[in-house]
Amino acid sequence: ARPLLLGVQRLQAPCVAQDITGVMSTNPTTAASQARAAAADAVAQAKRFGLAAGSVVHYDIENYSMGNTVCTTAVLAFVTAWTDEVRRLGYAAGVYGNTGSLMADMSRRVAAGDATFHAPDQVWFARWDGVQTTSAAAATPEFKDSYWSNHQRLKQYRGDFAETWGGVRIAIDGNWVDTTL
Repeated sequence: ARPLLLGVQRLQAPCVAQDITGVMSTNPTTAASQARAAAADAVAQAKRFGLAAGSVVHYDIENYSMGNTVCTTAVLAFVTAWTDEVRRLGYAAGVYGNTGSLMADMSRRVAAGDATFHAPDQVWFARWDGVQTTSAAAATPEFKDSYWSNHQRLKQYRGDFAETWGGVRIAIDGNWVDTTL
């Protein structure tokens, strides 16, 4: 498997559920432009760290409030442009997000067969239920296991805990991975 890179958290959804500064535009065209710039920067960083072409570069979109059409439209325009630009630059596109916001919104577009939405190559989702699986369909039915089912899923099943490695105590998150990219 090729190495993974979680993109630096930068602009977030305009309706982000956390107190985060720096949100993407509510205008889909501007959000897409912001995504292309973020993708170019992330790929430059991937190259700087020696990640080969074809490696997956993820963008971290934190949990955001649902039910806001303007927000969802901007986020999905951002994801589409991110995906297109990362691929154009020779890498695979991934996104990290919550099952109840980003994954649900993307899944609805996939289910609808929306040709204007370009799904990422890989998804990394947060579902802190302690279960080591890449399924979340029981909790989020619209995020079906059949979407991103070709070894394209990573699940953050546990967050914010500490372990000791080499005598050093570090704060980490637990992830379960089923990928071939």
